[in-house]
Amino acid sequence: MDGSLRQFYERLKKYLKSKDKEFYLREVRQSLNISKTQMFRYIQSLKELDYIKPIGGHERIGIKYKILYWDDYQKLRMRIKEQLQIQIEKLKNETEKEQVGNT
Repeated sequence: MDGSLRQFYERLKKYLKSKDKEFYLREVRQSLNISKTQMFRYIQSLKELDYIKPIGGHERIGIKYKILYWDDYQKLRMRIKEQLQIQIEKLKNETEKEQVGNT
């Protein structure tokens, strides 16, 4: 997911936290102040990535969507940090072993 799409997705989730997690594009577009064209691109990308799906509505009144995957951005950052810490520890241990072996 590229930066602008990620940013939109995070804004959408933040907006929907106070909602029932179902939404119409028009309400989100107006609340987040996004152009119709840009909103369409974001929604298409999120549907292709299986982050959201249409769950009802009608073309005349609008399609209702629901977020399928509420990935936790904080959790992802924590996992990355943990993995980096593990790699740092491995490098430290390898360096210490080399130093002991050279003496």
